[in-house]
Amino acid sequence: MEKSHLYLSVVLVLSLLAACSSVEKKRAPLPTATLRSFSSNTPTSKPVSSLTQIGTLIPAGPTPTPFVHIIQQGETLLEIAFRYGVQFDNIVLINPEIDPNLLRIGEEIRIPGPEGEPVDILLPTPTPIPVHLKTLGCYESPSLAYVCMVSITNTEEFMVAGVSAHITLHNRDGLILDNLIVYAPISQIQTGQEIPLIAIFDRRPSGYSSFHVDLLSAVQVADLMDELPVIDVLETITIYKAEKRLAEVSGRLSITSHEGDEFLVRVVGVALDTKGEPIGMNVWEGRVKSAINEEIEYRISIFSLGPEIADIRIYPEIMLK
Repeated sequence: MEKSHLYLSVVLVLSLLAACSSVEKKRAPLPTATLRSFSSNTPTSKPVSSLTQIGTLIPAGPTPTPFVHIIQQGETLLEIAFRYGVQFDNIVLINPEIDPNLLRIGEEIRIPGPEGEPVDILLPTPTPIPVHLKTLGCYESPSLAYVCMVSITNTEEFMVAGVSAHITLHNRDGLILDNLIVYAPISQIQTGQEIPLIAIFDRRPSGYSSFHVDLLSAVQVADLMDELPVIDVLETITIYKAEKRLAEVSGRLSITSHEGDEFLVRVVGVALDTKGEPIGMNVWEGRVKSAINEEIEYRISIFSLGPEIADIRIYPEIMLK
């Protein structure tokens, strides 16, 4: 068994910005259309008026057929962008359902066409599945990074995947100060699950007043449980520290796979407050090769963005590589 740990602890990331994060942030051009929008207001401060006003909706014109690339083993999105001579951010923008951190072999990626069609024309138009989207707040860290958290809840009767959102920071006049595209930390969200999405900005912009989130993608997928190895939680141990603003979580997972399979195991730990709302998150990952009835141990530290931690939820996921 070969394992690798990937920590995404909000406070650790805030104090050590050079650390890795499974919620990868990407600077993105402003989307040309709003799909579903939610806003959260905070006390206002001095506005900055020299920035770009929120754009007007642009009617979609004829859609050119973009080139489609099929992902091969070992490829990364950055390598694909370089190969076709296009900007990485443009590929991310027109493929919001694709998590740059988790490419799947055989998956199709839209590439801006050779004729140089503008990215706004290639933006996907299907309406996302209407998952419930909630703004949870923004917090400034001691390192001056600015963290904004939203949550999505799958209220449908089927599994939802490819969830991504666009978070923008505004001043009191509605001018956009900064923006990021964020992705759900697990690829498939089951009925009733609530999962946080976190955007980490370098700092709180001068003149910040509120943040706004647009749902970019959420698609219905078939239940793949019969096609994937079985994963069960055998044990979960939680130790609270720092006046219950830190939870040390460890546990064991049982995995039954097929001979020769190689797969990625991801464990998402979510800290909840007394109201049951997410206030922190961390992610652990491990790779397993040719395992049958394998047991995996994991350990993660989850920091709260502010309130005391009242409960912890663990979401394990397994993906074939």
